[in-house]
Amino acid sequence: MKLTVLGKYGPFPPAGGATSGYLLRHGDTAIALDLGSGTLARLQQHIPLSALDAVVLSHLHLDHIGDLLPLVYALGDKTLNLYLPMFDSPQYDLIASFDCFHLIPIFDRREIRVKDVGMTFYQMQHPVESYGVCVEGGGRKLFYSGDTVFHDKLIPCATSSDLLLLDCAQPSDCKGAPHMTLSEGALIARTTNKRTLATHVHPLHSPYAEAKTLGLEVTEEGVTYTI
Repeated sequence: MKLTVLGKYGPFPPAGGATSGYLLRHGDTAIALDLGSGTLARLQQHIPLSALDAVVLSHLHLDHIGDLLPLVYALGDKTLNLYLPMFDSPQYDLIASFDCFHLIPIFDRREIRVKDVGMTFYQMQHPVESYGVCVEGGGRKLFYSGDTVFHDKLIPCATSSDLLLLDCAQPSDCKGAPHMTLSEGALIARTTNKRTLATHVHPLHSPYAEAKTLGLEVTEEGVTYTI
């Protein structure tokens, strides 16, 4: 499997950046994990939209769903499978109003298969209903946490995976946000002994110096990682 970072920022992008969005490919399967602002144009640098098999939304905060709206125009009369948490919110009502999306609910422990890729969802802890996902293809596994604070489920999810993509780019001295800090991400990396990519970078708080000290990698936009 290959993971391409389309956008790594949140809750808004800096100049030239994009918010959360990732392209996962295995064989002829292509899945977008979140589709934040600025990611749709970057997605098309790697695959034509006709090759996209599904979109997975970890949760419905705007920095993870922004480019879903222009995707409506690009799809036209075609239909695309969209996996998402279904809870009462203005965001969900808007998404559900478009006929081009075939909405498929995700919930804790749900297992779904998209062609030759399997996905298992785990509920995380965030101000809105939010899910991490273990993705498996060809005997390799990725765990994407989505947005979450540190909690007990993270270690078991991470332990069974080969690459971790964690919402943990918050500098450790930035308290109060509903996201993991770099020190918490480093704890997961040490406990599981897995390669860990820190993502969801706040454009006003640089994580790079602390991440280097802790031995963490920060995701780089446009880079493709082999799982």
